[in-house]
Amino acid sequence: MRGEAKVIQCLRPRALLTRRRPGRTSIGVIFKSPHPDVALPDVPLHEFVLRRAAALGDKPALVDAASGRSLTYAALAAGVARVAAGLAARGFRPGDVLGVFMPNAPEFALAFHGTLAAGGVVTTINSLCTVQDAVLQLRDARARFLVTVPPFMDRAGPVAQELGIEEVFVIGSAPGATAFAALLEHDAPAPHVSIDPATDLAVLPYSSGTTGFPKGVMLTHRNLVANLLQTDPVHTLVEQDRVMAVLPFFHIYGMQVVLNLALCRGATVRPVEPERHDVGRRAARRRARDRVRPAHRLPPPPGLRPHRSQPGDPCEPGRAW
Repeated sequence: MRGEAKVIQCLRPRALLTRRRPGRTSIGVIFKSPHPDVALPDVPLHEFVLRRAAALGDKPALVDAASGRSLTYAALAAGVARVAAGLAARGFRPGDVLGVFMPNAPEFALAFHGTLAAGGVVTTINSLCTVQDAVLQLRDARARFLVTVPPFMDRAGPVAQELGIEEVFVIGSAPGATAFAALLEHDAPAPHVSIDPATDLAVLPYSSGTTGFPKGVMLTHRNLVANLLQTDPVHTLVEQDRVMAVLPFFHIYGMQVVLNLALCRGATVRPVEPERHDVGRRAARRRARDRVRPAHRLPPPPGLRPHRSQPGDPCEPGRAW
């Protein structure tokens, strides 16, 4: 008890609560953060993340690490509005769910934030999932539409057929799917939707299922805006930064800390699709070539070999990623 008292005194808890249970007394402690309280703006996630897109204009927001395809902040904001309009024209309504089943790519941000701008909810699907896994998730989430890539159609196609998914959009082209470009190339008016950030869902990611079947985690716009503001003071990013996005966007870490926080701060995100062979060295060379500063990993994706910067590396020598 003396040791506990010393810890409590040292950490200066905000309040000390004593709870009595039959036969014993337990002590609960509430600790005050050293950081100031976070003031939460009452705005949807997509508006918060892209609030400076117009000012950033032609600055690259996302650059595909493999192909070099670039999407500026102005093009991203305009694309998000057009995706929202394209979805609305197909009968997608506020509260409807769209599944995103694809590796890291610039189009992920368009599909993600375009869905939110239409008042919808995004459920992200693990790129390594099986047909059975995807069926379980999309049925539980009650998804209407699905966005994927041609290499995933061998799983996305059977899933859509079994569940009766209304329309499958594919980045590029594939039999049995609508080109994602159709959501961008149209004259449909942008939808005007009312979103309550405190109660309306934005994202419905699914747990790994460690203690049973995966379960949907209902995250509101305010939940995710608060998460970005909580992360911001301890994760320094500036507009000049280029962020190597190896962690998958379908996971909450890659989605929030890598993608949305970087876009929120006006940095450039370089999505990387993990490859089977030597992705660690390839990505390290890209970091040196493009002077990429922050890079996240936890845990390393399949096939990723740990690599440490070598002497002369301009990207923070010695930092492991």
